[in-house]
Amino acid sequence: MTLRVGFSRPRSKWAIGSKIIRWFDGADFSHAFIRWTSRSLERDLVYQAGHGMVHFISGARFDADVETIREYEIAVSDEHYVAIVQKCVDLAGVRYGYLQLLGMAFERITGLRSPFRDGSRTYVCSELVGEVLKADLDLEYVGPKKLEEFVASMPEATRIQ
Repeated sequence: MTLRVGFSRPRSKWAIGSKIIRWFDGADFSHAFIRWTSRSLERDLVYQAGHGMVHFISGARFDADVETIREYEIAVSDEHYVAIVQKCVDLAGVRYGYLQLLGMAFERITGLRSPFRDGSRTYVCSELVGEVLKADLDLEYVGPKKLEEFVASMPEATRIQ
């Protein structure tokens, strides 16, 4: 099976949150997601944290609203694929970490530990993707750019965009 890990930004020029994240991160993207094609549903699925919670969305609907800047393919065994999809289903519906975003900015500006770290009670996009990939990173602090650097360094990841 093949999963894709992507990094994107909204198509709208009015997405102020995205602009702030890109500025803080020093990247041309502000969002991280996981994408795969479901054979049983015959649909392209995107899994992400955004719009208030962790959720799935159709690939076509996702592509209408965002521009994918970078994307990596990761080959996984059938067993690993099942474990990943199970993890995604288990985390679907968890709230989005709005305060965590503020905490990430707080940590970068002050160098102090954020009072908004909350474990896995909420998720932001890069934290969620890192959790699913089992990334060895400080997931409550890592933004999309650091996550992209991690994915790019994975031996099993191939950049496709």
